Amino acid sequence: MDFNVINDKTIPTGGNNTLDITLANNKAFKFIVKHSVMPKLNSDHNPTETHICLENNPYEENGDGSNRNTRVEYTVMDMQKTIKNLKQAITQTDDTKVTLEEINEILKNSVEYKKIQHKPIKFWTPQLKKAVRLQNKARKAIQRARRLGQDTKRTHNEYLLAQNEFRKIFKKAKRDYNTQQVQRACADPTGAELYKIIKELEPKLNRKAQPTSSNNQQPDIESEEIAQKFELIFGQSDVEPTKAEKVALENNLKVLEYKILNEPPDKLRFTIRELRQAIKKANMKSSKGPDGVSNKLIKIACDSDNFSERPC
Repeated sequence: MDFNVINDKTIPTGGNNTLDITLANNKAFKFIVKHSVMPKLNSDHNPTETHICLENNPYEENGDGSNRNTRVEYTVMDMQKTIKNLKQAITQTDDTKVTLEEINEILKNSVEYKKIQHKPIKFWTPQLKKAVRLQNKARKAIQRARRLGQDTKRTHNEYLLAQNEFRKIFKKAKRDYNTQQVQRACADPTGAELYKIIKELEPKLNRKAQPTSSNNQQPDIESEEIAQKFELIFGQSDVEPTKAEKVALENNLKVLEYKILNEPPDKLRFTIRELRQAIKKANMKSSKGPDGVSNKLIKIACDSDNFSERPC
């Protein structure tokens, strides 16, 4: 897959360099209307804003007349198998001799992936999205109460209310969508819209529908290709730091090294509570770091009792 750089290289996003870049594939690149660099907030990097105008709704019919009733396949993390592998690896590890590098290897080797199929919902609305989030939040509250040995009656009642609200909104959105489709079909004198509805109800009649392509590439291979593309971009001469910036960076590293070596041990330590708070506030949707371990995997591991008794 080829990517295009949206940024204007003459406008810096971090200091005097274009450190933060925005990429878009060929399909999305032609629909981009505007890209701008915004003022600094509470970081040393400037946030960027991209405006994109799509011609078609991804949940509606394609321009070629085919529908999107075919299921799309995704590769996601298998939570149950990953947790099971973590527990087995932790029980076989000597916590008195384990190092940080060995913990990273345990986390990376314990990850299991699975393929799931998803059928896009054409009548998806912001209200449905909000209702799903409330339902998932209530489900997590039940799981948290069970881990802490608390009464789950109140949390279960909240989950039932959220579930009923989602079902109510879902049925209404589906009914309104079907009503609009029927009204549009009845208003079409050619009968094409009516035939389109019949094809949705009976996919076998839709011979022109093409199977939806899915990304079957392994996550490690895909991440390596993306890393190589970033390396090519950041390896360009216009993003290399100047001599003054290199000197400032080396000085900062020396100051940091001096503080680490000369600070009293008590000031360098952090409590278990501080570590758990940092994991709780970590962004679960961020990509993996140089060690190949994501924040989501760390959170899954620390939610395990066997793991949290040791390094967490």
